[in-house]
Amino acid sequence: MSETQSLSAETFKEVLKSRDFTGKVVLVTGSSGGIGEAIVKLFAYLGAQVVVTGRNAESIKRVAAEARELSPKKLKPLEVVADLQKSVDLKRLLIETIDTYGRLDVLVNNAGVGSVSS
Repeated sequence: MSETQSLSAETFKEVLKSRDFTGKVVLVTGSSGGIGEAIVKLFAYLGAQVVVTGRNAESIKRVAAEARELSPKKLKPLEVVADLQKSVDLKRLLIETIDTYGRLDVLVNNAGVGSVSS
């Protein structure tokens, strides 16, 4: 594809069809809204088992429900309320993910965090 060509909707759909994340566990930080929400929904659509996390429980619940509907097998996302500026929340997020799925295959660090405190 040349630099002047645009990516058509049909080409984009073909690219998506070639990506299969079935059986993969994907954690997207800051996925309760914005870009993180779009990323977690894309991974759900591609068959991944996703972890939705952020600081707002209502937003997490909404995004998780929408991600489940996009999932080919209607997989229920893991919902974790966590403020990643707090190391205790970060540890809990990882522990809950591993305890639930036994592993983590893909991590997307999307949350806007200035610094981590103890």
